[in-house]
Formats: sequence, structure tokens, C-alpha cells
Amino acid sequence: MNNENNPQVNFRMIKATEENFQFCYTLYENNMKELIEKNMEYKPEIFKANFRLNEIRLIEEKESGEFIGYFQIQYKKDLTYIKEIQIQKAFQNIGYETQILKIIEKEANENKLPKLEINMKNDYYLSNIFTQFGFKISKELKNSKIMEL
Repeated sequence: MNNENNPQVNFRMIKATEENFQFCYTLYENNMKELIEKNMEYKPEIFKANFRLNEIRLIEEKESGEFIGYFQIQYKKDLTYIKEIQIQKAFQNIGYETQILKIIEKEANENKLPKLEINMKNDYYLSNIFTQFGFKISKELKNSKIMEL
């Protein structure tokens, strides 16, 4: 899955297993804990409760074999809900996020659930990437916003 504009973006997706929990949790905590704590108490047990293997795919860089992130999507009756896209800081903003969104959009269309939705934390770096991709804010919440495509 090369991005022609950025040859560095070369990855494969792998279904998550229980053995991947610690990687995903650590990445989530590194990316989100400080942001969450600005507005509320950070509760690790919430992550564990929402860690559903059938919804999660790891992103592995092809060249190094290193896991660089993961994403979690849930198919609902009328939309595809993006629960998480987490990328290690060293790999952020070089094209992985956009390529993942393209994959999610393609799968949503294939599943006849083309409406995409995410609850985006305020001030999270992905907000700009989602806006550039075409997502619009449909609802402002206290500490986040609902974005739809």
C-alpha cells in the first residue's frame, strides 16, 4: 500500500491478537493520556473494556516489520464508526493516517456502510488530517467533536 507521493508509507495490516494488547495499550497511553487528563481522569480499564480483537488491525511497516500503530473500527447498522487510529509519534504526519482512512473508506463502501464517523478528542493531531480528508464536524461536545464523512 504505497503512497505514490510518499514512498516511506509502505505497510501491511495484521489482525490483532491478545499478544498485541500491551503494544496497543502502550501506544494509546503514549498518545492519549496527557490529552485525556486535560479534561478528565484517565482510566486504563476503559481501554481494556473497549479492546475488541475483531475490530482491531495492527499496522506493520513492511521494511522493518515494526508495528507502527493500529486502528479500530466498528460496523454499525448505518455507519462505520472509527474508534481509534493510533500511530507512533515517529511515524505521524508522513502519510500513514491518510492511507488508513482510504482503506477504511473503501471497506465501508464495500460493506454498504459509506457513512464514516469518529468522536475526535479536542486538540488531537488527527483532527487536521480528518478535516483534510473531507470530514466535517457534525456535533461539538464538551471535550471532543463528532466528525462525519
